[in-house]
Amino acid sequence: MDIFILLLIALFCFLLAYTYALYPLLLTYLYKKRAKNWEYTRHKLAKQNAKIDFNQLPFVSVLIAAHNEEKVITEKINALLQTDYPYSKIHFFIGSDASTDQTNPILTQFAKQKIHLHFFPFAQRRGKPSVINDLAQAALLYAQKLNIAPNQHVFILNDANVIPSPSAFRLLAQHFVTDKKIGLVDSLILPYKAEQKNNQAGVAAAEQTYLSSEAKVKHYEGELWGLMLGAMGGCYALRADLYQPLPPKVLVDDFYIAMAAFGQNIDAVSDLEAVCYENNPAHLSDEFRRKTRIATGNFYNLAAFRAFLWYKKRLLLSFVFISHKVLRWLGGFMIIINYLLTALLTFLYPESQTYFYLFITANASLFLPIILDFLFSKIGLHIRPLRFLAYFLLMNLAFVIGFFRYLRGGNQGIWTPTKR
Repeated sequence: MDIFILLLIALFCFLLAYTYALYPLLLTYLYKKRAKNWEYTRHKLAKQNAKIDFNQLPFVSVLIAAHNEEKVITEKINALLQTDYPYSKIHFFIGSDASTDQTNPILTQFAKQKIHLHFFPFAQRRGKPSVINDLAQAALLYAQKLNIAPNQHVFILNDANVIPSPSAFRLLAQHFVTDKKIGLVDSLILPYKAEQKNNQAGVAAAEQTYLSSEAKVKHYEGELWGLMLGAMGGCYALRADLYQPLPPKVLVDDFYIAMAAFGQNIDAVSDLEAVCYENNPAHLSDEFRRKTRIATGNFYNLAAFRAFLWYKKRLLLSFVFISHKVLRWLGGFMIIINYLLTALLTFLYPESQTYFYLFITANASLFLPIILDFLFSKIGLHIRPLRFLAYFLLMNLAFVIGFFRYLRGGNQGIWTPTKR
């Protein structure tokens, strides 16, 4: 009995180590090995594409859903207008999901001055998926009036609080010119420099470390197999003919859109030179709520795309899906089950000091980092390794809570911007 329990504990430990460490290491090894033998990589080809004529670039519609974004919306619009994308080939479609602050008056004023900015002030709060669906339909109709075919039309989905660099949209869109199999391209989202400096010891640093690791993993997936799994969400490009209307309950719309596109046999890559900027959350409680909401959406997507767990048309997609996403979504359950199993060993074999110390170690590993990090943060002391461990544990707990929220029906796609 104890051997079976120990093997189960070892299995869950291995799966956690695999998805967070061994899988990224495998990607790094394969990428470096193959890059030596490639005449060019997708990334090198993308850099060559910078020389393409602007006339070759596709028509772009930037879709932005906003709710109560008065603090950033002016800066956002000014950044959009500074893009180096050909002005005749880009339009901005912005929908306000029943904003109650100054978002609507600000956007109304901009729309009066800029003919390429189309503003839709929706009066009823419906959630981001419904807003994006309406914006996508409006963009398709507008392009149709200009006689632009959907496969020559690119959507760039850009969050209201994510600020693109002037070259970001061009770098994303040019991938569609030279590689017709590419259907989705992700950007690289970095923190504001000032924010990074001020919060480098806090939750922002932990979140940015995770995002940096994610960016590398996704980049290697795209370079190796064209299977960059799920855009960051803040800014990514999708060929317009691949867009599938979002169900209203979707909470992680970027992943849903990407997986729906993979069902149409496309490649997806990330461009690490297409840079955008975003403030990371400064408080662990805010980030925990955001991760819980994302986790709820992840389990919705797992149910929606369960066929990809064994996708015979492209088994490599199943391998990436499980290795990169599914195992991480289940990580919180593995941690909790392992803790309960150590407690069970102690109960079944009270005479064993080994199992008793194993249980004590499990308690110290799970609870001590969170308690100490909380106490130290109260006196303004941030110990980075401790913060990273507390962040890891709490984010896995968020997956467990998100699963049960998914079972209860989630929150119908309604979102509130995170304090950043």
